[in-house]
Amino acid sequence: TEKRLRLVENRRWKKEAEDCGAQMEEIHQEHTRRLEIIEGLSVDYASIFYADLDADTIQAYRTSSRIRHTFGRAQSAAQSFSAFASEYIRRWVCPEDREVMKKALDPVCLRARLAEQQVFLVNYRVLQQNRLECLQLQAVKVNNRLSQIVLGVRSIDEELRNERKKTEVLADALRQSQAAVVAKNAFLSNMSHDIRTPMNAIVGFTALARKHIDDQEKLRGYLDMITISSDQLLQLLSDVLEISRIEAGRSRLDETACDLREIAEEARATLLPRAVEKRIALTTDIRRLTAPGVLADRPQLCQVLVRLVSNAVKYTAEGGHVSILLEELPSAAKGYGLYR
Repeated sequence: TEKRLRLVENRRWKKEAEDCGAQMEEIHQEHTRRLEIIEGLSVDYASIFYADLDADTIQAYRTSSRIRHTFGRAQSAAQSFSAFASEYIRRWVCPEDREVMKKALDPVCLRARLAEQQVFLVNYRVLQQNRLECLQLQAVKVNNRLSQIVLGVRSIDEELRNERKKTEVLADALRQSQAAVVAKNAFLSNMSHDIRTPMNAIVGFTALARKHIDDQEKLRGYLDMITISSDQLLQLLSDVLEISRIEAGRSRLDETACDLREIAEEARATLLPRAVEKRIALTTDIRRLTAPGVLADRPQLCQVLVRLVSNAVKYTAEGGHVSILLEELPSAAKGYGLYR
């Protein structure tokens, strides 16, 4: 009977030992899984700590190279939280941010902040290899206990740079938009003035034509002036329509084969009568043009060049000289030419 009882007892002990071992293995596996989850979720954090504010202790779960020597090899060993915070601020934090960090790591402040919110964040700067690096400290309370917290430290340098880039892009877009509005307003103001000039000419020469209806020579001259003014008016209206198409995103460039020398000569021929009236010498210089044959929107290119030359003739004093210079510059883009 005693032998049977001992066998039963041994079996019971063995079963309890096996159950205990299975429970310990399950606990170990669960602990490992939790550590893996923490490791995955905290991949962005260079340093992670567990602090007990009541006991004034701090333990390191992960440390950056900056403060690894502070904990040594035994990172899990507890240290004084207040001493660690004081030494960290004194040694690493930028002098301009030390007061902010002293307040942020003060146990009274930490409890007050975490009583109001689940997570408390503070940004500060440290000196890293002779340059300033922006870091962010995140404090999270554990199980809603204000004395036990987890601290994480991560770099936010790249985030701040991206934010600055976004801000610069938005500011640049705003400046461009404002400049476009100013340019459009100036264009419309000038256009209304420019439209009035050919309109007045048309009205005036029409009145003169009616007055001298029987004088064929004068009538022909007036009609020629009306035709010229009408062409100018149509061109101005076409410009207004082109502005509307550009703003609507419907502007299109039609590339055709053209010769830059012909375009320059065309611009000169167009403005030559006006230059002669002001006794202005109007010449072209294409000696620096090595490859004049290009694919381009010929009408648009002619229009731009005519306007530039027209302004030059308009604002050059009588007896002056206007030169149309075309030259080819070095171009890094294969298949494209750079011209001035």
